[in-house]
Amino acid sequence: MQALISRFGGTPALILKLVFLGLVNGAAIWAIPALLSTANWAMLVVLVGCTLALDFFLLGKRFIPGKYVIIGAILLTIFQLIPIGYTVAIAFTNYSTGHIGSKEEAIDTIQTDSVAETDGAVSYDMLPLYAEGQKVVLALTEVPNEPLDETLTDGTDLGEVPVDETQTEFGGSEAASPEASVQTEFGGSEAASPEASVQTEFGGSEAASPEASVQTEFGAGEVSTDVASSEASLDGGDMNIAVPEPEGGWPPTFIGTNEGLDPVPPGDVQRDEFGTVTGVTGYATVPEADYPSLDTTLADVKIPGPNGGYIVAEGFTSAIELTPIVVYDAATDTFTNIETGVVYTDNGEGSFTNPDNPDDELLPGWRENIGWSNFASILTDPDVSGPFVYVFIWTFIYAILTVLLTFAVGLTLAIALNKPGMRGQKIYRSLLIIPYAVPAFLSVLVWAGLLNDDFGAINTATGLGIPWLFDPFWAKVSCLLVNLWLGVPYMFLVSTGALQAIPSELQEAARIDGARNFQVFRLVNLPLLLVALTPLLVASFAFNFNNFNNIYLLTGGGPALEGSSVAGATDILISYTYKIAFAAGKGNDFGLASAISIIIFLIVGTISAISFARSKALREERS
Repeated sequence: MQALISRFGGTPALILKLVFLGLVNGAAIWAIPALLSTANWAMLVVLVGCTLALDFFLLGKRFIPGKYVIIGAILLTIFQLIPIGYTVAIAFTNYSTGHIGSKEEAIDTIQTDSVAETDGAVSYDMLPLYAEGQKVVLALTEVPNEPLDETLTDGTDLGEVPVDETQTEFGGSEAASPEASVQTEFGGSEAASPEASVQTEFGGSEAASPEASVQTEFGAGEVSTDVASSEASLDGGDMNIAVPEPEGGWPPTFIGTNEGLDPVPPGDVQRDEFGTVTGVTGYATVPEADYPSLDTTLADVKIPGPNGGYIVAEGFTSAIELTPIVVYDAATDTFTNIETGVVYTDNGEGSFTNPDNPDDELLPGWRENIGWSNFASILTDPDVSGPFVYVFIWTFIYAILTVLLTFAVGLTLAIALNKPGMRGQKIYRSLLIIPYAVPAFLSVLVWAGLLNDDFGAINTATGLGIPWLFDPFWAKVSCLLVNLWLGVPYMFLVSTGALQAIPSELQEAARIDGARNFQVFRLVNLPLLLVALTPLLVASFAFNFNNFNNIYLLTGGGPALEGSSVAGATDILISYTYKIAFAAGKGNDFGLASAISIIIFLIVGTISAISFARSKALREERS
């Protein structure tokens, strides 16, 4: 061993040390700009302090003990002290769903999201495009809101069209002179002279005059006095007519992103014969096959509009500008609802609220220091204090009963199998260790299946029909039984070791003095066992007080507890805290969960300190 150590001394050890410190300092140099950009001053101080301390102790020739302590101290700081400090800091804030970012971010989000469609809102034809890097942008062409131009493409005013020259594709009732020819695609009632012949696609023949024909595909159409053209249309000719470019040119097209609208030169816009934008130079048209995957992307696009609103997509081919409902006034730090006139003010707890109705607030809010409010709500808020008291009591019952039952059964088995010369002693001990050798979470999942009401092996084999997991009482019994199965092997092992460590002379002396077996156990063995096992029993209590896996994997904290949307009948404090932080129906409340975590820490720490002090398990033996 000494030869091996000597090989890694001197120059090789110095090289390894320098490489290690180089990597550490390189990582620190890389991380410092990131921490500065996010103004994370606490982590910056910790990073710089730990890096300098590591360099000082490992490169210096003095403070030899520090070389062996510094790495452990840094790891302790990173994995213990920082999480504890962070949890304490969070407990005094409103950090929760809707209160995550800064106030500036909340104001921007409220302004962006508090919009609605109003009368006369500007609408756009939309075409999704791919920019560089497959970034989705939108080609937007404003749809004019002006009244329909009543002038036909050939210069004829619609008002000049004789009523006796009208043809409709989808029918409708038309006035016609006896000399008119009327054609409908889906029929309808037409007035016509008996001399005319009219052909319908889904109807019979109509009376009409062969002298004139007017055909429209979706309403108003083209006037034609050419009978031949009428006959051509009757023969099923092409009904789609190309749209010529208007005299003033096509409406302008813009490329829309979350940053705003950028106009596109008319020459870079490609259109089809109907005037619809089909592409923009420099961008790739999104294939229609990709449209189903664009839902989330299009929903996130909010383009600042020219009228102070935000342009959002409506489907895949159109968009509309939404107008803000609330307006922010930076001078007074308030939001005003322009429809109702309600003024929302900063309530000092991370939200803009209606002073006349505190429950009326604008979302999202922001992260704010709220002092002891989370701790006060545990005592004063019925929605929190009621379930908390119930869960608090059950947690103590669960932890205490688990320790007592597992210790009693484990010690009994240890005494029974501690008899010298017992046949099969090693086999019995090996069998009792099996539950301890199997990972606990696997065992809990297996037990969840065994205790199933309808298909579980226990109810099927016994015919009991007990609702092990869905009745509050039996669910608690199930948790204790499963924990007994998992905890007995541990208590059996430590009790066996403690029994074998008791000098046999003490037991023999007690028997010589006339003590019976039970008296020997109560007066000699048990006191000596408790001295050795008390720290382990305290540790077992602390472990089961926070035994999240067994509760959450077996019952999920259920069944549901009446009057609470979060806590269940078998929830202990740690699973209740988890639900508040991550699985609550109303969102995540990290601030309240951190406050409960601190209370759990204080409870376990206090009980542990009292137990150690009263049992004198950690007393120093001095000669």
